Amino acid sequence: MPSQFKRLYDRDAPLSEALPRLVAEHAERYRGMSLVALADELQDAMCKSGMTELTEGRYAQLPEPVTAPATAYQQLVEGTIELVGVDQLAGRVSAAMVVPYPPGIPVIMPGERFPHAGSALIRYLTTSQELDARFPAFETEIHGIDVQPDGSYRVPCLVDLAAPGARASRDYPETDHGEHRIATPPPPLRLTI
Repeated sequence: MPSQFKRLYDRDAPLSEALPRLVAEHAERYRGMSLVALADELQDAMCKSGMTELTEGRYAQLPEPVTAPATAYQQLVEGTIELVGVDQLAGRVSAAMVVPYPPGIPVIMPGERFPHAGSALIRYLTTSQELDARFPAFETEIHGIDVQPDGSYRVPCLVDLAAPGARASRDYPETDHGEHRIATPPPPLRLTI
């Protein structure tokens, strides 16, 4: 199969031959395009957007832990969250784990605050959203993101911890973890039978 694809690429086959299903499902976007033209456009968009650097940089800044993951998850289950667009994520506290694939490593956990708007993480999410809109059928896989019908990304965020500096409203003691103080839930009850 890879050698067949390479032959199609080498002779600059039309997408209708090389990827007929892609053209059938997204005719308005890809009709009349060749395989080389699509590959060049994808490569150019990835380079100009800085996606390689953003992909590496999205893990460079650790998010601030604000509340216990279980507390954030409970609010998600109870529906006391709001879906927030990527352009409004700075300073918001996530109610869900956000996991881009590949590599499948979370960039933020429930209860952690999104960094500033210019951070690599926010820019990565914004750029992924823009590339997804530009290249239908080549969408980025990010667990924890709610993709709207218009293609925009929304992330479930806590409502009561929306403002930067807001802390958990639960009666959990704070635990000192170096630079960060995080609310720690009490230990689980141990039942003996």
